Amino acid sequence: MRVATGTQGVFGAARLAVALEKNTSIQALHLSSNDVRDDGAVKLADALQTSTSLQSLHLQRNHIGPDGMGRLAGALCGNSTLTLLNLGWNAILDAGARPLARAVAANTTLQTLNISGNRINPYGAERLAGAVATNESMTSLNVAYNNFSAAGTKAMAEALSKNKALRSLNLTLNQVGQSGTEHLAKMLKTNNTLRVLNIQRTRPRLLRDLYSLRLV
Repeated sequence: MRVATGTQGVFGAARLAVALEKNTSIQALHLSSNDVRDDGAVKLADALQTSTSLQSLHLQRNHIGPDGMGRLAGALCGNSTLTLLNLGWNAILDAGARPLARAVAANTTLQTLNISGNRINPYGAERLAGAVATNESMTSLNVAYNNFSAAGTKAMAEALSKNKALRSLNLTLNQVGQSGTEHLAKMLKTNNTLRVLNIQRTRPRLLRDLYSLRLV
């Protein structure tokens, strides 16, 4: 089900959420750029807790902050049908990354997660990395356009030294830095599961270690 951009708002999202609680056929819901905000995300989280059919939820560009993310994360902990969640270009911040990390650690069905452009800093990155290390279902993670920096990148690289499920990681424009690149290079020497690593907009000289490994 695809909803036109800018037509719903909080009230519309709430009405859709109530309908979803009773619906048993909808598998995909696209609500991008509909001004859902935290209040709407809370209602959708309630629907996620009871939904038995929804497999993909697209909520990018909806002004969702830490409060809305917290409720969605709580719903994810008990949800067993959702395989794709797109939360790109909201504002979950480090405060929202913490409950999301708990959900990633607990959930066993989510395969694709997009949290690009959410102003997540190293603290939030480290929390998420800790969850990724033990997650066995996620195959694609998009964290582009955040601010992981070297510390967050190191944490994610260390997580991928343990993770055996993730196939694709997007770290575009995360201020990875020389140190972060070195940790990624070290991880790639032992990780045989990852198939796609995107670190675009990293200065060429910082890719020297990856080129030396013939991995880019």
